[in-house]
Amino acid sequence: MIADVVTDRAEAIAELDATELARRLALQPHLAAWCVGAGPLRTWLGHSTRNPGRRQLAGALANPHVLRLTMELLDPASSQLLVVLASRGGQVTAAQLDDELAPVAPDERDRIVRSLADRFLVEEPSPDAPLRLRAGVADMVGRPGRPLDRLLLDQTITKDVLGIWLQRLGVHPVPAGKTQRIEALREQLGSPDAVAALFDRLAPAERALFQRLAAAGGRGMSGDRITANWWQLRLVNPVDPRPPSLRPGLTPEAAALQFLIDHGIVWVERELRQVGLWLETLIAVHGRTYAEWPAVDRVQHVAIDQHAPAHPDALRNLQSLLRHVVTEPIPGLKTGGIGVKAIRDLAKRMGWGADQLAPIIHLAFGLGLLVQTSEHTGRGRTASWVHRYELHPERSAEWRSLSIADQWIQLVDAWLDALDAPSEVRALTSVVRRQVIADLLELPDGHGVPAARLLDWCHARHLLADRVDLESLHTHLVVLGLAPPVGPVGLGALARSVLTEPRSLHDLLPEQDRTFVVQADLSVVAPPALDPAVRSRLDRLCVTESTGAVTVLRLDRTRIASEMAAGESAAALLDFLTEHAAVPVAPVVAQLLTDVERQRGGLTARSAGTVVTADDVLGLAQAVRVRAARLTLVAPTVAVSDLPLDKVMAALRKAGLAPSAADDPTAAGVTIARVQPVPRARNVPEVLHPHLAQLEALLEGW
Repeated sequence: MIADVVTDRAEAIAELDATELARRLALQPHLAAWCVGAGPLRTWLGHSTRNPGRRQLAGALANPHVLRLTMELLDPASSQLLVVLASRGGQVTAAQLDDELAPVAPDERDRIVRSLADRFLVEEPSPDAPLRLRAGVADMVGRPGRPLDRLLLDQTITKDVLGIWLQRLGVHPVPAGKTQRIEALREQLGSPDAVAALFDRLAPAERALFQRLAAAGGRGMSGDRITANWWQLRLVNPVDPRPPSLRPGLTPEAAALQFLIDHGIVWVERELRQVGLWLETLIAVHGRTYAEWPAVDRVQHVAIDQHAPAHPDALRNLQSLLRHVVTEPIPGLKTGGIGVKAIRDLAKRMGWGADQLAPIIHLAFGLGLLVQTSEHTGRGRTASWVHRYELHPERSAEWRSLSIADQWIQLVDAWLDALDAPSEVRALTSVVRRQVIADLLELPDGHGVPAARLLDWCHARHLLADRVDLESLHTHLVVLGLAPPVGPVGLGALARSVLTEPRSLHDLLPEQDRTFVVQADLSVVAPPALDPAVRSRLDRLCVTESTGAVTVLRLDRTRIASEMAAGESAAALLDFLTEHAAVPVAPVVAQLLTDVERQRGGLTARSAGTVVTADDVLGLAQAVRVRAARLTLVAPTVAVSDLPLDKVMAALRKAGLAPSAADDPTAAGVTIARVQPVPRARNVPEVLHPHLAQLEALLEGW
């Protein structure tokens, strides 16, 4: 069977030149990415060669997983036509197609048919021939209802039961075999004339029920909605063996339903208490498989806000994250992974939104920049695993050695492969992300869709979008620097370059600037092309006040105190500001750093219950006033708390005191350390999203 499908696809590909085949592959970015050795199809097909060839492409098109993805990436109307073709035996004539697509506008009809043909799901349409499904497609398409073919597999409906149904419907003589009897039943229940004649013979209550079931469609209705006496109905045997005196008195609705069941006019799902008309009957009643077709939701394209080329914020945010993790590892859940609360707390300390930080953390973990370490501490019943996420020194050193352009390319490539998504949905998420990127690239340069309509736009174009969480799609595009932070969602010039022409990115990004301006009012003016390493350190000292052509920040006492708690001194911070300042630093800045260092008072926290010590009496007095830390003063420079060390540290940091953590000399119990294996280094493809010209050049050699 699969060999026939491969042969069919190979013959279809052989008839196309490189230009037409490239156009069709561009419609399926998951296949186009596989052709250049990238994308999620490597999960099912393995890594392709640099030039796989037409025969391998035919095998990929015939693969059941790829075929399923192709069908689920269709828009609702195209998918509905696919179901119509499968319901009608795999082909429809031109007249039948006109009847089925009667509610659809003519230009939309052509688009739907062309959409299926371009994806190798139907044969090339011809005015003189029926529209046919390609090999292997019909078996993977669900039906919009229950066809009479189900009776072949239903062992509870025997040949004798079919014979009774046919006799009651007026068929004489009754065929001998079960298959022949099903065909005779199809003639009675699937022909418009036969169904009309049957409807005329029904009693008023039976007609009303028939009309309700016809309006319900292929899924049918709940039997409890039809009658409250479902338990009195005979659902298997069409002949009631009980004498009339012992038969229950049925309501008119129940009696009508029993009549339809006894004549085989409806199917019955006994366990689910569901009943409905056969698919052939519904088609005969409505004149087509679907009474309604999805409405075309046309979203107006609008111009996006494009600024001058600048380094993406994602890189400096990642630098800040890695710097923060060096001094304070991210706590993990007991079951593994990073919890929402840990991300929120970290985002609050770093001055970001949790939705902005979460993808950066998970992408850093997927790239191997962060590694999970686990320790089994304690003895007996108090023993437990403690997980945390720390910096991987070798990978982080390799990352810092990359240029800004290469870092951005790797980050976008990791996002396209959905390294930030759970492993069970990673492949599907990657397929949808690549498809959405392809849709955005199809828009005219400098244009996008309104942010409020982005999800509707995606769902109207692809069925698979319903199975993947796209709520954070806009945030991810903004965080990665692919879409502007305000206004419509679209891909700017730099975003298009990083996706389709990564090599040109080195020339497009502006030269790195390592200087900024520190003003006497403690504000800092940072240029857009500031070195991400410099900017990330500056962000740890400042809060952002405004963004635009330049970014305006302000030195913040709390953040400066946190840096000092991590080991920095006032002199070192002043040297950093002086080294990168474009103009002399005002004396008030040095005074601010000195004041913060003095007010910290040398706070140090140790675990005993928890013991907090300070070099300065006033500094400890401020810590004792933090009620969440539950500290008790036991000496002028010593206080204790019954809370664990991490909770005391968190409470003091939240209050802006930022103590440093001292080593605990009294580690209790046995500690077993375990480091999770780091993901292997990724080979980034030359092109993240191959466009039409690149595909055409690739296919010329096939």
